[in-house]
Amino acid sequence: MKKILTLILVLTLVFVSACSKGNKNSGTDETTPIQETTSGFDVPKNYATVVLVTINPEFRLYLDVAGEVLAVEPVNDDAKSVIDNVDTKNGNISTVIEDIVEASNKGGFVDDDATFNFEIKEIKDEKVNAEDVFTKARESAENSFKALDVEVKITTTIAEDAKGDVDENESQTVPDEVHEHDYSDATCLLPATCSCGETEGEALGHDFVKGVCSRCNEVDPDFSYPSVSGKKGRWTAKFVDGDTLYSISFRISNSEEKWFGVGLGDLADNMMEGLTGEDLEMFLSYCTLFGDKYYYMGRGDGSGITSVSEDGMTVTVKGELGSEIILTRTDENEMVVKTSPDTFECLDKIPEGLVLTFVAE
Repeated sequence: MKKILTLILVLTLVFVSACSKGNKNSGTDETTPIQETTSGFDVPKNYATVVLVTINPEFRLYLDVAGEVLAVEPVNDDAKSVIDNVDTKNGNISTVIEDIVEASNKGGFVDDDATFNFEIKEIKDEKVNAEDVFTKARESAENSFKALDVEVKITTTIAEDAKGDVDENESQTVPDEVHEHDYSDATCLLPATCSCGETEGEALGHDFVKGVCSRCNEVDPDFSYPSVSGKKGRWTAKFVDGDTLYSISFRISNSEEKWFGVGLGDLADNMMEGLTGEDLEMFLSYCTLFGDKYYYMGRGDGSGITSVSEDGMTVTVKGELGSEIILTRTDENEMVVKTSPDTFECLDKIPEGLVLTFVAE
């Protein structure tokens, strides 16, 4: 009887064990995750896409739909050795990429001609914009490597088994952007230049005409007109202020007494009323036609000039009352008033820009 009970007990235990093994594999339907995570890492539940970043250290970035980083997972031993230098809580993908580049560089993993790869491994939400993710990641990496003065090859790919819709870009490598030169026009001093610093051709060089460059208005330092000190005659100009015509002249050669003179003419319209024949002809002989009007030149004044100095194409004239006027040579027989005081000798301000013409005597 005791042997029979022992046999029944053994058979029961064998049956229970067999049932237990069968239930272990046939109960709930467990799904194997796409990402095989490292030990001790908690995958965020609400991630929308996973980007694998590889430069030798390898990281998985878990992003939400908006492209913000939810978590950073160090995949290999190299990544684990530098993960403490990566801000895994920031959320901004650009900042995270910068940290990864900097940490990898400090760890000795960054060399010239290395490859830095971004690969989208998984897409769980069709709203994910893969192109936008790549753009931000690439720009951040390019700026970071540029700051380190290191040249690397940056690639971007989408895994063939990534889930979700990625428009037409799935499984395609995003090509590197090719810089197209956009050259500015060459100048007198610089060749055509691109914003990247590349140049094309040569500088145009100055085209001096009468001492001034026709392109950039630069003054030729080696050019000068014949000195005014040797030009015997008058530098003259006329201008109107109100109803008064001013006729000015400078004598500034060394061969004659230096002098500044001014003639003043009043508008003659009313003065000519009733005049005819010889009387009108006689009256007009005392007048000056300026523009389409006659001015009766019945007044005048003048003063001496104490000094005339020349500096390249500039002439400075100083009157006996101490006032100075500065003239610029624009031709051998032409000067322009550059600066004029409020009062020059016996005359109120002479207009700046007024052209004086030389009349030989």
